Amino acid sequence: MKQEKEMQATSLQRFFEENSNVCIRAQVINGEPWFVAKDVCQALGHTNHRVAIQSLDDDEKGVRKVYTPGGMQEITFVNESGLYALIMRSNKPNAKPFRKWITKDVLPTIRKTGGYIIPESLHRNGVDGIFYKGMKLYPYLDMLVAIGYSKRSGSVTKRRRSYPDCFVKVFGRNFITEELVTQLEDEHRIAARRLEMRNRQQSLPFKEA
Repeated sequence: MKQEKEMQATSLQRFFEENSNVCIRAQVINGEPWFVAKDVCQALGHTNHRVAIQSLDDDEKGVRKVYTPGGMQEITFVNESGLYALIMRSNKPNAKPFRKWITKDVLPTIRKTGGYIIPESLHRNGVDGIFYKGMKLYPYLDMLVAIGYSKRSGSVTKRRRSYPDCFVKVFGRNFITEELVTQLEDEHRIAARRLEMRNRQQSLPFKEA
């Protein structure tokens, strides 16, 4: 992977294949697709992605700083050649359908459009959602930050207690339904309105009787 300053990259995108229950993230960097190594290894049954990519050639892997809702993070990527190498080493039965999905769906779309097209109906507050078992779901912490909450207010246990049917665990991450997204938006809007009114009242001149 070339030096950071020489790169031209798209934003980090999430690709989802419901039939195989697979989710991976990727970027197009200098016109070439690069895939998050941890996601690929998880999909292929490699338990430790750092160990799995050790034998890849240097030009098949690399580390890049990527902006996430939690701030800048260093993420390890593999390119198309590295991806195929990892697929060939996997003895899991899902390796073959994963390869077919990548070669017949993801890569052709990336080459045609420069990115993977996510249905517009899955975009909300700048966050990409997924279709899962007939539901539109959104990554909980990403959506929380996008709406305007701090990550400290993101207690999963507390909110799940209040909205038990609105949380779904997918790929080890907490996703939430559209209903909870709407609820969070309304709560934040009301809280912002109350703060605005309080500030306005405090700015009014005090008149003695």
